[in-house]
Amino acid sequence: MYYFKKTIYPAIMNNLSFYLQQRIQEINIDLSDMKNIDYLQLFKWLRDKFPSLSYDALFELYAFHNNINISNLDADFKKQLIQQYKNIPPTYLPLSRNIINKYMDMALYEAEQALQYNEVPIGAIVVFDNNIIGYGHNETITKCDVTAHAEINAIQIAQRTLGNYRLNHSDIYVTIEPCLMCIGAIINARLRRVIYGACEPLTGSISSQFQTLANKNVNIVTEGIGPIDNTKYGTILKRFFYNSRKNKFFNDF
Repeated sequence: MYYFKKTIYPAIMNNLSFYLQQRIQEINIDLSDMKNIDYLQLFKWLRDKFPSLSYDALFELYAFHNNINISNLDADFKKQLIQQYKNIPPTYLPLSRNIINKYMDMALYEAEQALQYNEVPIGAIVVFDNNIIGYGHNETITKCDVTAHAEINAIQIAQRTLGNYRLNHSDIYVTIEPCLMCIGAIINARLRRVIYGACEPLTGSISSQFQTLANKNVNIVTEGIGPIDNTKYGTILKRFFYNSRKNKFFNDF
């Protein structure tokens, strides 16, 4: 996480316009840390906060990052930079670890509620502007509905809360990597980020079986973050299936 500082660094002032320095500080990026951030990613963060920011800022950032004069960039190279920017996957300002842990633990609480009904223990919550607007756990058995996964239930409540089927600028936290059905719903709801606790090697659709979010033909909005902690968030699911198999063995016997 980057922290706001009002300091203007003289060495940087010679290479970046004062206007751009101000915009960078407004998204809580320390100017002294500029060299450690990819210029395309930084421009994406700036564009997310300031949609009217022109591509001139991208050219400035590239020149600064590579210690060259912006006048050395010709029109063809500028077109290449713009195309590179358009090709990067969705990315937003990084979340603090405290924020991630806070909401992931709430999702884990939802997963624990599922156990009371012998449902697969996966939980999810949707957050908008630091407020929980949706929550849910698996209820496929309870509702007799194969689509009643934790993510779907949480998204539906969030949509009713906002009175909108689009959940722009909202994030979903889920204990286990979403399946194809759920990642499709997440993309179509225009959720900004999906943060998942543990990988799902059999059906996971972010990093395991499929890399759906990396496909720009279907996703231009949602960023995937995870796994956060495979042990912490995956243990409850493994224990559930272990106990289910054990109970089935003794019942069959």
